[in-house]
Amino acid sequence: MNGDVYSPFLKAVESDLIDQLKKGRITQVDVGVVSPTSLETNLTVTELHGKIENDRAKSLNSIMLKKSENAALILLVMPNRPTREDCLENSNAAKIYLSHIETLTANLPATYLVIAGERRSVMTTAI
Repeated sequence: MNGDVYSPFLKAVESDLIDQLKKGRITQVDVGVVSPTSLETNLTVTELHGKIENDRAKSLNSIMLKKSENAALILLVMPNRPTREDCLENSNAAKIYLSHIETLTANLPATYLVIAGERRSVMTTAI
């Protein structure tokens, strides 16, 4: 990640994740955070959004396969789901999304897709 503009942020994410896992009494852990700039994509900006997402999913899957050969479990932030507007604009949006999820998780050990919360504490009185 040297020279990567994401490096300070990714190091903080990695540290936060390790701390959270320790709080959950998970101490034998190898955490790997991947920078978007490290993905092996050969696509131009003019290509279709779906093609770009599928290529990213393939690239991430390749990285995870290499790094997780001894893993019992992978925790993976769930990619953003298509919005209602996306689905109205493209009737195949949900199907394409699930295809990307399948590509992302293909041949991996047990994988939990989790929805990431806010990185800051939030206090509310709303019920």
